[in-house]
Amino acid sequence: MSAAARVLNVSQPPVTRAIQALERVVGHALFVRSTKGVSLTPAGSEFLKEARETLAQAQRTIDRSSAAGRGERGQLRIGYFGTNIFGYLPSVIDAFRKAVPDVEVTLHTMSKFEQVDALRSNRLDVGIARYYPIEPDMAVETVGYESLLAALPASFPLGNAKEITPQALCASPLVLSQSGGRPSYADEIIRLLGNAGVTPKISQITDNIIAVMGLVASGIGVSIVPSSIAALKWPQVQFQSIKGAHTKVPIAMIYVRDSPRPATSAFVNFCLSEAGDVEAVSRS
Repeated sequence: MSAAARVLNVSQPPVTRAIQALERVVGHALFVRSTKGVSLTPAGSEFLKEARETLAQAQRTIDRSSAAGRGERGQLRIGYFGTNIFGYLPSVIDAFRKAVPDVEVTLHTMSKFEQVDALRSNRLDVGIARYYPIEPDMAVETVGYESLLAALPASFPLGNAKEITPQALCASPLVLSQSGGRPSYADEIIRLLGNAGVTPKISQITDNIIAVMGLVASGIGVSIVPSSIAALKWPQVQFQSIKGAHTKVPIAMIYVRDSPRPATSAFVNFCLSEAGDVEAVSRS
């Protein structure tokens, strides 16, 4: 007992009294005392084993609680809308999960307004889309940009041109996608063309990009799409760079301003730290 007292930096009598009190609680002797020293009884050996496991579990609890407080454990619920699911979102989630592997990430397809409702009712942590309305209780961050390409029927004559002008593109009927409310992607495309001095002849506005690509493949019109769409290799569709226009669209994130959830803060900070390296094709 004297050795234990030295390790604890106390005198021996308090150690002896504490052990005797513990033995009374257990109902059995924990130590065998002899002229050769002190050894554990069977009850003492079992008590020591369980005590070590209890201390280890307590430390694990502390570590996990601390990690959760730093946003390194828990659940992250992400709502998404539009073509970000084809490029930016898988890329950033993969990188985030490698950096913070103990956060469980789930994805939910939602319109922009559904995302806002879900954020307010604590059914969602973060939303990803392009254009969000201004909401006083929400923060919106631009986390990247994506290039735009002309989507053309396979029969569209390009010749040897490496780029197509907005004027040549809009000589054909234009098909666009617009859903999820305004401000919208279609609004931005019309604005970009207007800045290039072009008033497009809009043939159809559909509710999703898949329908747009079907119309282009059918030769019904041309379109302007995010570059991540081109990576899917659509049959009967060719893609071309657009000359002269500032053809990039934002990738935006929305979340509750001053969100108390650590995993949300961790993901937002991760995306913002990555945003400086985000370029159209690589991050879209």
